Amino acid sequence: MPHISPRPLGYVEAAKEVRTIAAPLLTAAALSLTGVVAAAHDDNFRWPGLTLLILIIASLSFIASMQLHFYARQYLYSIADIEDWHGSDIASADPDRYGALLAQQGDDFSKWKKLNNGATGSFNAGTLLLASGIALALIPHVGREMEWRWAAVALIVACTLIDLAWIIYLYFESKQYTLRSAEREMRAVNRPEAERGGKSDQRGYYTPGLPTDL
Repeated sequence: MPHISPRPLGYVEAAKEVRTIAAPLLTAAALSLTGVVAAAHDDNFRWPGLTLLILIIASLSFIASMQLHFYARQYLYSIADIEDWHGSDIASADPDRYGALLAQQGDDFSKWKKLNNGATGSFNAGTLLLASGIALALIPHVGREMEWRWAAVALIVACTLIDLAWIIYLYFESKQYTLRSAEREMRAVNRPEAERGGKSDQRGYYTPGLPTDL
């Protein structure tokens, strides 16, 4: 019974970098800007109340991402972890127990995946909300150099839309990557059948043929 692994294999480390480094820094940035808006005079911002609300929600989204990441991490482990805790010879010494542990690893991986998806969604929502809060804070109300402030707002809005498009692209690309990886693994598993006289269809899957050594 094979154990389940992330796709791609480096995804876990990438998620760790985002949730343990980027998320805390962005939370601090959102809360710092919240303090600036809250302490400033109402005339300094066009919509101070809405800006505060967006920034607070962004901060909570980043915090939720970190909490979900910490909670999900306990359900992610590999065969090496199983062998470290239960002995490197468990596969041969107690195959039934080893099979049960692999089955449990599959169930735990499903839990990790669900929680990690929630953490990813929270982080992505936080980045979009933080950018929106910054744009709201920069929208000019009164003062000088209005055109430069509007230019800054336009730039942030453009970057936010690009970020949204990138998030959507990565969502569908990750699904395609998983499908391609599964297809390659299935071809590799079925390839020996072709070497014994099997036939392949247009997608590269093999069906066993008659033995050639009769």
